Amino acid sequence: MSIPTTTRGVFTISNKEHKLFNDAPVPELPEDLLLVKVAAIAINPVDWKFPSYGVATPDAGVGCDFSGTVIKVGSKVTGFNVGDNVFSVNSAYQLPNKNLLGTAFSEYVFAEPNLSFKANLKAASASSDAVVPAGPVNTFEAAAAVPLAALTAGLALSHHFANKIVYNADGTITTTVPDAANKYIVIWGGATSVGQYGIQIAKAAGFKVITTASPSNFDYLKSVLGADEVFDYRDASTGDKIKAIVSGGKLVHVFDPVSLPESWKSAYQLIPEDAGDIKIVSTLPTEEYDVGSVKANVKSEQEFVFMPSHNRFDLETAQPESDGQRQYVNASQFIKAINARIAQGKFLSNPFKIYEKQGVEYAEEAILSFKDANVSAYKYVVKL
Repeated sequence: MSIPTTTRGVFTISNKEHKLFNDAPVPELPEDLLLVKVAAIAINPVDWKFPSYGVATPDAGVGCDFSGTVIKVGSKVTGFNVGDNVFSVNSAYQLPNKNLLGTAFSEYVFAEPNLSFKANLKAASASSDAVVPAGPVNTFEAAAAVPLAALTAGLALSHHFANKIVYNADGTITTTVPDAANKYIVIWGGATSVGQYGIQIAKAAGFKVITTASPSNFDYLKSVLGADEVFDYRDASTGDKIKAIVSGGKLVHVFDPVSLPESWKSAYQLIPEDAGDIKIVSTLPTEEYDVGSVKANVKSEQEFVFMPSHNRFDLETAQPESDGQRQYVNASQFIKAINARIAQGKFLSNPFKIYEKQGVEYAEEAILSFKDANVSAYKYVVKL
């Protein structure tokens, strides 16, 4: 396949606006990256939040999640070949000059090998008016729904848990926590994209999982993903019910992928005083949220999954020297484990719905549709 010199893609034109460019440059491939022809992209809340909040970098890429086929391999890359099907997350909204490592919503992108999943993929045959249920990661569309949400869950449950959950290259997910089968991880927001992957990961590591959702998602979270207990997040008594279950030293970690004031306060308050030292992890800044009485045994942290690609270093020759580099190491380990689990049929993609129009030119329209739609428990995916 010939290597293009330009690509159609969506890039920012200010810190609040973006548009389609028909002739964005495709520069010479860096020696440590992959060049990917994109087959599908997935929409995430960040795709409307960053521009809406005015925090996007001008002339940067738009979109995080993509899947596609490798068409060129950098000279220093090992483990990947032309023709491989990959899916990855790029650092959207931050890297200027139409950097192809900083976008997903483009017909051609650069991908970071250590942050790229790999599987055998085909095109999905689903129509645009039906939600495809959780299932094997065997289509480009299902794969596009994985990277950002799965990595966020993976890092929140390991990197921010003092690496007490370990991702092994053979696909096993283990823990150093004694008696994990009788210990609980609480995920406030189990039907979110991140929450669904979090349930799978925590259960694979051997923990009991308590989560919250709307009642319509209870059966799915329990029977398909394996959550042990699911409570209605709208029920004012839910926090007390969870607290009663996890008291007595049975709570080990709390994750709030919703990370809004109400969810954060509820998740924080359910932590018992007898829980020992606990970390509660958010996906949004929560410093200004009022949680009521501050608990001395609780430390709050934020998982921001864009960070690994800003902390790239040579895994073969160097040791991590910063928290960001340690996160990068954890992310690369997570991806190897999930690749193995996908091949073993032990990891499910989130439910997804294919956008009714096909092509990168409809990415912006899909972002607005996602923002306005009452999306629950599934991802929007656009075929290119």
